[in-house]
Amino acid sequence: MIHEQGAHRTTLVDIAERAEVPLGNVYYYFKSKDELIGAVLASYQKEAAALTRAFERHRSPQARLKALVQNWSDMRETVARHGCPMGHSAPSSTRTRTAAIATQPR
Repeated sequence: MIHEQGAHRTTLVDIAERAEVPLGNVYYYFKSKDELIGAVLASYQKEAAALTRAFERHRSPQARLKALVQNWSDMRETVARHGCPMGHSAPSSTRTRTAAIATQPR
């Protein structure tokens, strides 16, 4: 949902409705919208790290590049419809960006 609408337009009420759970359940796991967006960004970071590891398994730069282009091709429908997941989901809050960076595995 955040990818579809962007972080600014998505509310915790929207998320609770889409998930078909009471709003209190959302607040149980995420104390604020910034905290939820930080979790979304952390998830994207994990996916990107896994993708990078997958590309590194290819022996040649040419094979890595082909894998990258194939990945872009696989994502084309979603990106065309909603834009880049990282750019569109990025929070406007400096505190959230800082928290997301701080939770990155080192």
